Amino acid sequence: MVVEGLSSLLRKAHDLDMIRGISFGNTEVHISHLQFTDGTMLFLKPNMDYLLNAKRILRCFELASGLKINFHKYCVVRIGDKVVNGEEWAAGFKCKKGSLSITYLGLPLGARPCALSFWNSLIHCIEGCLARWKRKFLNKRGHLVLIKSVLASLPNYFLSIFKVPVGVAKTIKKLQRSFFWEDGAEKRKTHLVSWENICLSKKSGGLGVGRVLDKNKSLLAKWLWRFGREETTLWTRVICAKYGVKATSLWWDWSCNSRSSFFVRAVHSLMDSDSKSAEVIKEGILMIMGNVEARPRKCRVSEVWCPPSYGVFKFNVDGSVRGSLGMAGMGGVLRDSAGKVVCLFSIFLGIQDVNAIEIMAIGKACELISTDSNFVGRPIFIISDSKVAVSWVNNEVFGNVQHIDLIYDIRSRLKSLGNTVCNL
Repeated sequence: MVVEGLSSLLRKAHDLDMIRGISFGNTEVHISHLQFTDGTMLFLKPNMDYLLNAKRILRCFELASGLKINFHKYCVVRIGDKVVNGEEWAAGFKCKKGSLSITYLGLPLGARPCALSFWNSLIHCIEGCLARWKRKFLNKRGHLVLIKSVLASLPNYFLSIFKVPVGVAKTIKKLQRSFFWEDGAEKRKTHLVSWENICLSKKSGGLGVGRVLDKNKSLLAKWLWRFGREETTLWTRVICAKYGVKATSLWWDWSCNSRSSFFVRAVHSLMDSDSKSAEVIKEGILMIMGNVEARPRKCRVSEVWCPPSYGVFKFNVDGSVRGSLGMAGMGGVLRDSAGKVVCLFSIFLGIQDVNAIEIMAIGKACELISTDSNFVGRPIFIISDSKVAVSWVNNEVFGNVQHIDLIYDIRSRLKSLGNTVCNL
């Protein structure tokens, strides 16, 4: 609560142009500071006036809150070649000067994840947890439990952000294999079963240990899912501004080069490969949005998607509610006559009723179409499986009074778009 006051002071100073942080792309995405549990990271342009103003703000925060800021723990890090007076900045803050290759919140900043030395700290930590002396006091079941706990906790932070090199994955696999089969003696014991079989799930006859590379791909793939759902979060807005894309676009539809960040390249590499995992990820993401064919369930019927005529787009939308009034979500996918996905969305909306979520899905589709100039004037069919929602939107039956504003907004958008029609 107290540190929130510091954040407000920095935001106000940024609005008054007393300090200037970093910006991304041509949009209004500016970052002057980031705050974590017990630390604050400031981003300043190489200007001595901004430096002095930032220090004055910190001093005012000390006097107002009664807290003491320890500048000896601060570190000034130069980013880029334009900042040549790093020593002067450090002297102005009365703190030490550091380089970009530093460790912050457990992760190395400025280092190259493709280098094996980047992963040395993680490998040393795993070696310490799977030490040789521990093998003497544990049976095979204890070995298995410890391996699973180490694999499930320690590497997750690294594996969810960076693509692990094959050599590092082999090293971790070797440490796990040796710890499981050997009992601490210097003499190597025979491994009775292939480690690949042990990594299989229990349903497949394995022990459920899991492979490091598979875990790395699954953790990186989750960012693909979050990218489409968290449109307003800071990391999504930064990526959209830096690479000139929309949150509703698909990662494999926009290019990625050597100047892209290691994180973006790691996630994008999942889509570049022709492996089975890339096909599964693409199919899974599109299947969530209702692509190709619906998954058969107890109360649903499989339905094949029918392409529209040439030059016509089809926007399939749907809403889902647990019961008549409960946790709800909506989604939609826009495709052309060839079946290519042009745009999609998936949003969780909390507690809603059945009719409201169906109307909101139609409204979101109208919003996405109207905000993109490429679709204005083009023939587009918005398809919903809710007869009530479609009839309300098309003026056949007047809508419920609690949805009247949304219905009026959808009708006005459809009228302005011209060739867009809402059908069952």
